[in-house]
Amino acid sequence: MNIPYLLLLDMDKILTYNSDNKKFHVKGDEYNPLNNKLIEEKEGYYYGIYRVLLKFRNMIKGITRKTEFIPNYVNFYINDAMYEKLIWHLKIYCRFYNVYPVETTIEGAIITTNNYYIFYEWILSESSSYPKKEKLKEVYEKNENDFYRLEILKHIVDGRTQFLTNLDEDKINSYIYNSEVRECYKMALKLPKLGKSSGWVSEFLEYYFQKNDKNKMKFKQAFPELDDIIRVLEIKLK
Repeated sequence: MNIPYLLLLDMDKILTYNSDNKKFHVKGDEYNPLNNKLIEEKEGYYYGIYRVLLKFRNMIKGITRKTEFIPNYVNFYINDAMYEKLIWHLKIYCRFYNVYPVETTIEGAIITTNNYYIFYEWILSESSSYPKKEKLKEVYEKNENDFYRLEILKHIVDGRTQFLTNLDEDKINSYIYNSEVRECYKMALKLPKLGKSSGWVSEFLEYYFQKNDKNKMKFKQAFPELDDIIRVLEIKLK
């Protein structure tokens, strides 16, 4: 009897970014299908529709081997069509093996470019017990760039950047060349964090649904990865 399942993995269990050669590299254990030798061997014998898996594997390996992803040096966002292509192929490929790699971390699937302002509204509200609201507001308002603000908010819940790194002083010095922006990021390092067991996820989602009811289209727009995960699970459970 086959029991349907879906293994969620942070992308840093699939890829790692090398800041020296500016490339992503495949990593991880056998839970990462790209790094599973048995799966790789079997794919060499597939034919018909399953042959596409080998094509996807080769496409992913080709992008990671040949493509440099250069930081833009003003934030941690990767504005590159090849990055989007890499992530898309990874998700489709891994999904066949019941693995769903979120683009960065599960925190990044919850706080997105489409909803970070709602998270910010929540964390400053009376519904949140965040201890340094005024300091967060000061750091947040230092820069109006969407990706800066997103990274600050992900940082305080231990999320990761698109380069799959935490914010720390070394990374900020290496990736951010604008001195003013660099100092803004360094101020964020002094902010207290919300731990995984603090209950922030359920509290934020409860706040979101109070404001938006359970409108499926709004949820899909605000949480595209979470919506996709739910959709994949629904298909598997049919």
